[in-house]
Amino acid sequence: MRHPIVYLALLLALAGCATTGTNARQPLTEAQRAGNLESFQLAWETVRDRHWDANLGGFDWDAVYDEIKPKVEAAKTQKEYTAAVQGMISRFEQSHFSIVPSEVYEEMSGGGGEDAEGSPGFDLRVVDGRALVTRVEPESSAAKQGIQTGWILTHVQGKSLRPMLAEIRQTFEGKTMLELIQGEAVLGKLSGSVGETLGLRFRDGGDRKTDVDVALVKPRGTKHQLGVFPPNFVYIEHRVLPANIGYVTFNMFMDPVNVMKGFEEAMRSFRDCRGIVIDIRGNPGGMPAMAMGMAGFLVDRKDLAFGTMKMRDSDLNFVVNPRPRPYTGPVAMLIDGTSASASEIFAGGLRDMKRARLFGARTAGAVLPAQFMELPNGDFFYYPIADYISMNGDRLEGVGVAPDTEARPDRAALLEGRDTALNAAIAWIVGEHKATASPNGD
Repeated sequence: MRHPIVYLALLLALAGCATTGTNARQPLTEAQRAGNLESFQLAWETVRDRHWDANLGGFDWDAVYDEIKPKVEAAKTQKEYTAAVQGMISRFEQSHFSIVPSEVYEEMSGGGGEDAEGSPGFDLRVVDGRALVTRVEPESSAAKQGIQTGWILTHVQGKSLRPMLAEIRQTFEGKTMLELIQGEAVLGKLSGSVGETLGLRFRDGGDRKTDVDVALVKPRGTKHQLGVFPPNFVYIEHRVLPANIGYVTFNMFMDPVNVMKGFEEAMRSFRDCRGIVIDIRGNPGGMPAMAMGMAGFLVDRKDLAFGTMKMRDSDLNFVVNPRPRPYTGPVAMLIDGTSASASEIFAGGLRDMKRARLFGARTAGAVLPAQFMELPNGDFFYYPIADYISMNGDRLEGVGVAPDTEARPDRAALLEGRDTALNAAIAWIVGEHKATASPNGD
């Protein structure tokens, strides 16, 4: 499965997908009722004791307890219980805050092994209510079936995507997380076991209805799991583009051993490049410490920090330490509405340090550092433990990071095989540094 936990919890809880399983509708046993009550109690206490805002958003938390406990006790099904507890925490309107039911967690974790984590072989973004294909994996079933960038996915297994996307838009209209949640909702429909075939309908380049059967494939990257967080496939790729411009992309700030090694290798190979493009579109974040480590390859000052993680009783500065012989040439970063959490800290921080220019679209505004804990009833609780304030004093939660140059996916460009954000970044680098000599003077 592709779902990163940093925003899958949002999708499940807020888009109404968390309690649709068969087990969620079964009558509760007395043991389940007891487990649910104990889990509600622990979730309530965790927010009371660990939420970064000691004022708890101005809510009378004891009154909230008195309001929600009778609903938990009266719940006849797991769906009703989850709705009650989710109703308690959703009033904060903050990211990284959700109850993830046990059956959903098991599905997210690939309960059937790696073969249960199939990928459709292409990526997409929802733009103006349309699911545009933005990348097709070479050698995938999707590629062999002729699916191309710029095609519009309209149906999955005979069901139109329009009602779901319209409902999510209505719920999140005006919110920075709209693109993130719509995109993940569509990709969630495209999950399944490796080898499983999905019947898909597209609007092709000629705007014709095109039905294609696509076999799910193993995702790119290496499977990695951190603590009780569900596992994900993590990859990093780099190459040198024409005009001697380095390009690196990675899908998560996870798997630090492999990703940090890959990033260091990329920076070494880019030493003589006239500029670097870092592509974190679609990157939901992960470990902020990795962002700090990566920034060290790009700055030459010792007095810089991305910002501050503000916890209830203390602050933690995200200090950046320069590496030996850091790259000092132009750096462009590609972002969009599915760049979240550590990606936003990375992008916003490098711009605050005047070490990167941002291209693409506003990020998701889901920045709160969070933890994941198992509850007595088997559910999992995802909750924020800190706020984040940028180096310039900005609060990114619910706001996101705006690009310096807006370059959203464009269907006409995609159909021609062009990447508008990447092309804009390349043009800027060429304009900034026309000479081909190494920026490091080597």
